[in-house]
Amino acid sequence: MAEIDYRAIIEEIKAILEVHDLTRQIGGNTLIVDIDEVPNENSERCPWIGLYLLDWSTPGEEELIGGATPFVTYLTVECVLMDYAIDEGTACKYRDRLISRVKEVIKGNRTLNSKVLITRYIGGVFGTISAQEGYMKSVTLRLQLEVRE
Repeated sequence: MAEIDYRAIIEEIKAILEVHDLTRQIGGNTLIVDIDEVPNENSERCPWIGLYLLDWSTPGEEELIGGATPFVTYLTVECVLMDYAIDEGTACKYRDRLISRVKEVIKGNRTLNSKVLITRYIGGVFGTISAQEGYMKSVTLRLQLEVRE
């Protein structure tokens, strides 16, 4: 059975987002991507994405796919996306632009440079983070990553 390098998968998502033309710079600001960090509350660190490995599962019916030893395992990664603006309407537009670009980049590289078999979107939640001045709008994007061990 192959060993899964969970950290390498998360680092690949980060690397892809940091170098892609759609996400490297957004609105003239460099995208900041953190792994397993405390969620951002600093408007000067926007646009910001936090990547978190949430859980894994190997459904019983998947255990024998491909023979006696390979297992299919599903990993869930939560991407917390945030952007900031002085007025609420603009903050919402910036957040929407950020999630649209991130989804487009991931959609264009669903195997994460062959680190996983496939990536699927499985939802997310919208939110607002308090800022001293202005609005920090957030949205989560949950990814289901399929890997074979």
